Amino acid sequence: MQTRREFVELLSLAGLSTLVPRGAWSGIPTLARSSTPEDVLIVGAGLAGLVSAYLLKLAGHRVTILEARMRPGGRVMTAREPFAEGLHGELGPARIPETHERIRAWIAHLGLELEPFDPKSGDRLDVVNGQKIRYRPDAPPDLAAYPLPFTKEELRLGIAKVAERWAAPFEKYAGTVTSRDWPPAELKPYDAITSREYTLRRGLSEAVDRYFGLGFEDPGGANFSALWILRITALSPFERPLARIRGGMDRLPQAFARSLTADIRYGAPVVAMSQEANGVTAVIEHRGLRESLHAQRAIVTAPFPPLRAVEFQPALSSGKQRAIREMQYENLARVLLQLSARPWEKEGLAGWAKTDLPSEIWHLSHDRPGPRALYGVYLKGSAATALLGMDEAERVRYAAMHVDTIFPGVAAAVEGGVSKVWLEDRWAGGAHAGLAPGQVTALMPHAIVPEGRIHFAGEHTSPWQAWMEGALESGERAALEVNSAGVVNSGTG
Repeated sequence: MQTRREFVELLSLAGLSTLVPRGAWSGIPTLARSSTPEDVLIVGAGLAGLVSAYLLKLAGHRVTILEARMRPGGRVMTAREPFAEGLHGELGPARIPETHERIRAWIAHLGLELEPFDPKSGDRLDVVNGQKIRYRPDAPPDLAAYPLPFTKEELRLGIAKVAERWAAPFEKYAGTVTSRDWPPAELKPYDAITSREYTLRRGLSEAVDRYFGLGFEDPGGANFSALWILRITALSPFERPLARIRGGMDRLPQAFARSLTADIRYGAPVVAMSQEANGVTAVIEHRGLRESLHAQRAIVTAPFPPLRAVEFQPALSSGKQRAIREMQYENLARVLLQLSARPWEKEGLAGWAKTDLPSEIWHLSHDRPGPRALYGVYLKGSAATALLGMDEAERVRYAAMHVDTIFPGVAAAVEGGVSKVWLEDRWAGGAHAGLAPGQVTALMPHAIVPEGRIHFAGEHTSPWQAWMEGALESGERAALEVNSAGVVNSGTG
């Protein structure tokens, strides 16, 4: 799922997007045909599990995917019901940056198409302390228009120069941000502080921190490692044009799953795993009954929160246990609203905004003729937490009234909606990894490494955390690990 959009656009101006040069990715991997095919259990039919199974089958291995849900895709979740006229929207990942070459290549490989995520016309709004600031997305913002206490120097410099100052230490020492041994010693201290503390230490004001976090962070700040923010910013800059998959994001996992139909078991949550010298056993619980499945190796792609309830024998290493137990996940929610009218268009607006609730508001049907429309209300942090005690009707009302304060007339046009709060999803436990101070250096080295014959994948194990790109990258890596290991490995990992 995504991070703060205008912030990363500005940091790309500061040079961070050049740290990952275009064309650095070598293309969809081709695994050497294995002379010793193995049985491989894959826990989770999200993108990481699906791509690893797809590649391993091509290399001659036998795969079985164990998925707790009744569908493929994991946190990739497109809602088509109960909407009219073919409207659909994303309850999970919704957009693809131009620099994410891996997912774009897989989309083309599987015969799918991309379309623009952003509307082509109309002004947008920022909402700070109840004040609306109108702007064109192709023009630099006027900081003086925001009700934030910027310093005179910050107003003189403008946001692009402020972003350069913010990013300077990272740009100087970043090195290869995708390497296994990252970060370099010069950057490790930034993992111990929050992004807000980092901003202040750079000699910038709290107004800068609030501006950068608009639409993403609670006004009081967020508990994210500054180093984590810097890394994902470098890897996932929101350089336009952003894209989405034509027909819905879930078409990507569905395309993988069609070639793996006989290899997926749905409604099969894993409750325990054990490994011996010659293999791995997974215990699934299906319709109240337990069943054991054995294979030479396993790839676990489930997010860490649900893994906390899985029993591993022998116990995983202390470092892996700590990563599973402590890794922070973001609390995000999405409400999709079907509208009978588009009241914002008469004002020349795109129907898009970001606010300090915090929230982002998207008109998702901008490429369709009116008047009916679909809105995406993307709630973060405390705004997402507020939905936990509400039923569906209350969530729709809450989102409708929030949008109506920004685009008057929307609440009256709401015909209905659906919602998703990822914190309450038992198979996710949160939207995506969002690392707290200290966790980049303390947890990531343990999150990624295999434990004997059990390998690990998922966006939480990838440098591209929070993105579909990360899920695919990690699945490719795990498949390569399994294919390279062979049956000669003793299982000590």
